[in-house]
Amino acid sequence: MARIPHDPSLEVEPDFESETFQGLRDLIIRGDPTKNDQAAAEELADAHRRDRARRLAAWQQQVEDDEQTAAIAAAAQQELEDRERDQRVADEEAEQRERDKKKPKINSFNSLSMVRDSLLPRPSQFAIQKLKNFEYVELWYFTPEGCRTTSDENKSTASGSYTFAEEGQYLSLKSSASHKPSPKAIHDHHLSWRQFDIGKNNYLLHLAKLKWPEEHQASLALFFMTIISHEYRTSPNGERTLLEYESQVRRDWHDCLLIESEAFNISLFNDALLRKIADKIRDDACAERIREASTFDQTRIQHPLISLPYLPHSFNLVLSSF
Repeated sequence: MARIPHDPSLEVEPDFESETFQGLRDLIIRGDPTKNDQAAAEELADAHRRDRARRLAAWQQQVEDDEQTAAIAAAAQQELEDRERDQRVADEEAEQRERDKKKPKINSFNSLSMVRDSLLPRPSQFAIQKLKNFEYVELWYFTPEGCRTTSDENKSTASGSYTFAEEGQYLSLKSSASHKPSPKAIHDHHLSWRQFDIGKNNYLLHLAKLKWPEEHQASLALFFMTIISHEYRTSPNGERTLLEYESQVRRDWHDCLLIESEAFNISLFNDALLRKIADKIRDDACAERIREASTFDQTRIQHPLISLPYLPHSFNLVLSSF
């Protein structure tokens, strides 16, 4: 049905007795000669009232339909706006959580507790960052020499020095002190036994301070204890061999933790591997002695006087007179 353009109740009823409707009245009278002009006008007025009543009912239905359609559209629009608002709020909350994660955090303190009588030697930010990432780092950073050296290096570095660091799919600016190794760092197998003994203690204390998994801490503690108390330490090159074992095994353990689904237990000491390392060190020492002997022989050939026996001072004076 075509839409009704306006409210029929607002229409003014035409004057059907006027000259405008004379033709319609004449048609009615011709169809029914018993009716006069006034009766014909009344018939036209009745027909108009019935038509207006029909159109008024249609108008009211149209208004109700329009109101229902408008209500449905308004509800749909409101639902869309609510979803958009909820999504916007959720996105803002997620962004806020991400910002909160990146904010520096500080723990509370005990107002009745004072500083300890002895302070833990502080390694470099580079070493601390390595531990936070569960990565391998040399024990030298935890020795007194390493702590002093890296402290001096950090003092000589500008406080505004930064470098790019990878965080997931993004790059961020980080202090270069936490990403720059010390040029003076040395491998574990080049440490003295004293440096190793002190460094591994400080290393274990920092593992606990950074809340490493307890099973990893216990396994490393037992690993170091076994090396310190191993009977091979009293053998020739024993300490050097044990340091080489520690250096190789601990690095391999860290590599396995990051790459393999399940790493080996570092606290289980492998004596067969220790013997191989001892044999390698002994073979290298023999090869070095042979190389030195060969170099000495070549020197004697080039400078035969080197092999002459000691000449008395008086004989040297006689030779110098010629």
